[in-house]
Amino acid sequence: MRHIITLILLAVISLKSFAQVQEVDPEIAREILEAIDKKHASYKAMKIDFTLTVDNKQSNTKTEHIGSLKVMDKKYHLSILGNETFCDGKNIYSYSKDNNEVTITSMDEEQINMSPIQLLSAWKEGYKLRYLGDADIDGYYSTEIDLYPVERTSPIVRIRVTLEQKTKNLRKILQQTKDGMLMTYFINGIEPVDNISEDSFIFNESKFPGVEVIDMR
Repeated sequence: MRHIITLILLAVISLKSFAQVQEVDPEIAREILEAIDKKHASYKAMKIDFTLTVDNKQSNTKTEHIGSLKVMDKKYHLSILGNETFCDGKNIYSYSKDNNEVTITSMDEEQINMSPIQLLSAWKEGYKLRYLGDADIDGYYSTEIDLYPVERTSPIVRIRVTLEQKTKNLRKILQQTKDGMLMTYFINGIEPVDNISEDSFIFNESKFPGVEVIDMR
């Protein structure tokens, strides 16, 4: 589940459609990403609806899942694959619907770095940027930016972010890993939320009758 959270806003695809485009000053890519970061930082909270496609090249399987994410400060609520993850800023509650159990862990430094809170600004450290230019993609005139991990030991091969050129809204985020996984996040919508309740980020045991609690704090 943490792996899925980390990848909600990071992803990659091949360079086929932009194979003839030469690398441009990475500062152009940085300026675009900084503008998006500033835009999202202005929201009190936000809700992201997405469709996740997981393409496993090794097993030759492909699956599709609908998900949603709410974020506010250090708090978030992720719903995907029939499971839910709540974070109240201090603890993380990972609920499995199939097992009707919730695992509670403290939000340590590693989990903070892997949380959705860090995803929109993850590009600031540890990645080389490449601005690929604009093109018509999936019916939208879009801008694409590639991110390459600096550390060669990273499991990530390459990340690609696709934005609608006119609005600079995120359209698609993809990630390719060394183990042959291609995860594509189609962003169906990102919108600010001004009246979100704190309860949205709290696991309420009374709403999950008979749930087994595994406290690992």
